[in-house]
Amino acid sequence: MNHLLFKNFSWSFIGNVIYALSQWVLLIVITRLGSVYDAGVYALGLAVTAPFILLVNLNFTALQSTNLQVQAGFLSFRMIRLLGNFSFFLVFSIILIMSNYDFKVSLVFLLIALGKVVESVSELYYGLFQYNERLDLVAISTIKRGIIGTLFFGIAYYYYGELYIALTMILAYWLINLLFYDRPNGHKLLQLMPKSSYTLTMWELLKLGIPLGIAACISSFNVNIPRIFLENYLTFEDLGYFSAVFYLVLIMGKFMTSLASAFLPRLAKLYEQNQINQFINSIKLIILFLGILFLFIFNVVYFFGSEMLGLIYGEAYTNLRKLLLLIIFYGLLNYLGFVFETGLNAMKEFRFRMVNEVFVTIIIIIGCLYFIPHFHLIGAAAVLIIAAFVKCCFLFALFLLKVYIRRRGV
Repeated sequence: MNHLLFKNFSWSFIGNVIYALSQWVLLIVITRLGSVYDAGVYALGLAVTAPFILLVNLNFTALQSTNLQVQAGFLSFRMIRLLGNFSFFLVFSIILIMSNYDFKVSLVFLLIALGKVVESVSELYYGLFQYNERLDLVAISTIKRGIIGTLFFGIAYYYYGELYIALTMILAYWLINLLFYDRPNGHKLLQLMPKSSYTLTMWELLKLGIPLGIAACISSFNVNIPRIFLENYLTFEDLGYFSAVFYLVLIMGKFMTSLASAFLPRLAKLYEQNQINQFINSIKLIILFLGILFLFIFNVVYFFGSEMLGLIYGEAYTNLRKLLLLIIFYGLLNYLGFVFETGLNAMKEFRFRMVNEVFVTIIIIIGCLYFIPHFHLIGAAAVLIIAAFVKCCFLFALFLLKVYIRRRGV
């Protein structure tokens, strides 16, 4: 692992972990200063907005990490992203008006949607930073959004006790960070980059991004389906318990995201240069890191899970150790599939993902209909494990097939 790769991984890892921890602190603030009900409302707001913002984002971060950044031009990416975000917010607002949620819950959902829009534009600049292997800029931005945004949230929630006021404060800071950090740094890098060739039209870029966007939307929807079923079959409080426990495994996901962000540009170059053995070795290295991380976290939770949950969230959470162990096992399968997905992104292999995601969606819906009414929170975790296993197997098979075809071609 050369110096630049290690530097990029370090910045990405630090930024993602600090951001994840800050969002975790935000959730702890809600459970400690507010109620499990508020935690459930917040979790459902994330669940209903995340899939659709991913749909309109078209997974441009993956596309921008390849030479498509130059072929299409950053302005093309930005124009499509802004139009997509506007469409998302308009449609989401109309649906919210037609729903039967009370005013405060609807307002929370609306503010979360606005936050997703601002975050989406920031992530467009992150893709530009990543292409130029300046993950330090991504890390600094995410750290600022995480720490300062959560601080604003916590102060507002402490003084006013209202979720919508606290979310307004964090939204305001995220917007400031976008306008006065992400945007200026992005424009500086654009001036230093080779002039865009524009050999790829916006329509061609859309055709590449739409399948990725749909796949990302369905993938996010798959993770959030159990939360929607929990709110439907059980209560906001049950959803709050599940979401608080589930968030612990997302920190593991931030580690994997950091690795992917650091490795993806290099993997793409290795594959384009037909250095298949080095390409495979890099994937193996990521899997090794994942295995070590999983073993460490699993052992900590196995021996100290109840005490840890009680210390973090309160006495009411101490009996959820078994749920946490299942969620961690789901994380292993999910992020193992993510490793193969990163390899496929580097290969520019974007086909068949949607078919896989749709199949996984069917499995999750059927599983939720049976497992959640009968086994409640444990049932939701079981459904996620089954779905992650199926998805991982598909991505692994597709990855091996692409490597085999490439080696024969070479």
